[in-house]
Amino acid sequence: MTDQDVIDQDAQESNPGASPKDDLVERCASAAYEVVRNFSGVVDLDLPPPWHKLDALHKRTARHMVSAAIFVGMSASECHEIWRGEMLSGGWDWGLEEDSGRRLHPAILPFHRLSVAQRAATEIFCAAAYAVFDTEGNR
Repeated sequence: MTDQDVIDQDAQESNPGASPKDDLVERCASAAYEVVRNFSGVVDLDLPPPWHKLDALHKRTARHMVSAAIFVGMSASECHEIWRGEMLSGGWDWGLEEDSGRRLHPAILPFHRLSVAQRAATEIFCAAAYAVFDTEGNR
């Protein structure tokens, strides 16, 4: 089974009865997340788990960022603020390193206060989501 097969299976299991638009958002979110995950390893950001092992809150916030970017036209900084707000509402707070047990994350800061690598990760996430949408949404 390839990584994409795992992602597709996870999308079906986590979102049964989803509309074609929901499925497209899921594919965009999972692909963009994996691109950023690979980027994170290159620039020494905390390496998050693969999409298929990600918790529901992180998946939901990724899907919301994709919808905001693609369907509303929000910028990466605006999408980051959506993610940040949802994480804060989910009980997370800022911490030097990500710690899911203590609900700490280093990117829970306003966009302008993020490191260059963290801002780039958000820009890359949005660009990758657009690319998948452009490819799959026009089939």
